[in-house]
Amino acid sequence: MAVPLSAAAQTAAPASPQAGTAEFTEDQLKSFAAATLEVEQLHQKYSPQIAAAKEPGEQEAVRGQAIEEMTKAVRGEGLSIEEYKNIVTQLYADPEMAKTVEAYRSEMR
Repeated sequence: MAVPLSAAAQTAAPASPQAGTAEFTEDQLKSFAAATLEVEQLHQKYSPQIAAAKEPGEQEAVRGQAIEEMTKAVRGEGLSIEEYKNIVTQLYADPEMAKTVEAYRSEMR
């Protein structure tokens, strides 16, 4: 499954130890699926800009803008960054949940 471990997810504190046993609602999983699609689009938008930046400071500025927009996308879907990260963590441990999220993503495309 190609759920991006985006900068939005990477900026949050590490997932809690209970993340592997967390239960998520259908609404949370649908919100997560929508957020991943938005984060994917932002990643595609900003990756070439980061790669084309000639100066490290320019790269950091573009990366910061990308992280800000990805964070807004996740929060705009009603999830905290920690919830987003916890769902990502759980997807690796729960193949059925991963299939469910991928089905939601397919429906939204």
